[in-house]
This record gives sequence, C-alpha cells and structure tokens, in this order.
Amino acid sequence: MRDKVEDPFVDEPPSFEKLECESIYNAEPSYSEWLKQEVLEEWKVQRPSIVSLLNALQNHGSTNFTAAILAKELEKLGVKTTSADTLEHLRFLFENSVVGFRLGSSNEWRFKCFYPSQGFVESDEYRVHDGLVRALNLTEARKLS
Repeated sequence: MRDKVEDPFVDEPPSFEKLECESIYNAEPSYSEWLKQEVLEEWKVQRPSIVSLLNALQNHGSTNFTAAILAKELEKLGVKTTSADTLEHLRFLFENSVVGFRLGSSNEWRFKCFYPSQGFVESDEYRVHDGLVRALNLTEARKLS
C-alpha cells in the first residue's frame, strides 16, 4: 500500500484507514518466508532437528497431519524416531507455535501463540500454523482420511 502512495499511475492514493485485501495477499508469501527463517534462526543451533522437522512437514505437503505421518516423513529423511521421540517433536513444535492441535472432535484448533497458558495435549490431528503455510508450500486439508 505504501508503494501506491508514490506511484504516479495510481488513480486514487490508498487510504490507510483499512488494509486492502490485495495488499494482505501480496504480503503473505514474504511474511511466511520471514516467519520460517525466524524459526530456523532461533532453533537451528540449539535444536538442529528443526530443519528436519520443517522438511518433514513440507514433504508431507498438507497443513494437517498425524503423529504417524510426521514419523513417516522423518523416516524418509533418515531420521530414526520412536513414538516417544515423535511426541517430543510435536511438543517442541507446539511450544513454538509451529503446529497446533485439534481439541477433541471439535473444529477448534489450539496454538500456543493464541493460547499462551495452553499446555500440549496429544491429539489425533495436528495443523501447521497458517503463517508457515506459504513458505512450506502446503495445501489446505479439509479432513484427514
């Protein structure tokens, strides 16, 4: 929107009272990539597994996944995991708001960034944070089969 202020070919300069929908969509890919880089920079030294975890999520290709899917994708990358390891990976990803979990059979998703006091709960289904969807090139899933 700021670029339009200085553009001599724009008919009407933008009003900053409301964000333009088009501007939000245009900013989404770069924001998503920035968010991914922030997560990597924060954790790649202390917890190098973050690279494999993000790669596993990206390789799955969908926003929604199960613990079994995460374990399978990690195995494909040569990362040996037990069920306890997978649960620990999910807990770590949740604590950093990379993923959220479905609350029971409801359509409610819990992410740490939106519910800071929420502890990790083992769930049947997990979802990648919307802010990372574009950077990881994920497709939106309706329901896991």
